[in-house]
Parts: sequence; structure tokens; C-alpha cells
Amino acid sequence: MSRQPRIVGIGGTQRPGSSTELLVKSVLDICASHGAHVELFGGEQLCALPHYDPYSRNRTEEESAFIEAVRQADGIVIASPSYHGGISGLIKNAIDLLEELREDERPYFDGRPVGLLVSAAGWQAGRLAVSR
Repeated sequence: MSRQPRIVGIGGTQRPGSSTELLVKSVLDICASHGAHVELFGGEQLCALPHYDPYSRNRTEEESAFIEAVRQADGIVIASPSYHGGISGLIKNAIDLLEELREDERPYFDGRPVGLLVSAAGWQAGRLAVSR
């Protein structure tokens, strides 16, 4: 019998129930309906992560839980609002924290599928410029 795949979702904003968090939750729900074990790091959990300090040797419980979940993941889904054509600082901070995986047998996202989702509205949200 094969082991249940583990999928970690990372996404949200400082606003509870944001459309970005709902997007990643929807993907995780689909994964779960196909038998995956899923874990969401939504806006509330991401807001609890301190600013990434590459020189710190003392990680908080929240940081350690996040790092370990991604370390054990078979797949990762990242959802970000598009802020002026880029990812949000909240998501960037979480991704920066994953520098802690650099010396793992599977460093960073190596060997794992990664799904990327963007929620956006308005002209500033990352639309390609079109010359006329």
C-alpha cells in the first residue's frame, strides 16, 4: 500500500478569508478528495511568522512547523495576491524562510511539483503591457 501524498498549501493575506486563501483552500480540497493529506498555511499562520532572519539559530514554533511541513511535502501549492506585478511580502517572507531547506537531501522544492496561483484585479495587478 502506498503512502498518502502530502500537499502543503501556502497562501493568503492579512485579511481572514481572503480570495487568495480561498483559492489555495479550493486546490487543497481537490487534492484531499483524491486522497492526499493536506495542510494549509493561510494568512493567519503566515502573519505569525516573524520577518525572516537568515542569521537566527532559534526558530519559533510557527517557523519550525512551517519548515517541517514543507520538508515533508510531496507537493506544494503557493497562492499570492499580485501586488504591483509581484508577490506579496507575506508570501515572500514565507518563501525566504524555506532557505532553511538548503542543506536537506531534497533542498528547497527539489523533486516536488509546485503549483502557483495568483489572485489579481485591476491594471496594476501584473497584466502584460501592450503597445498600440
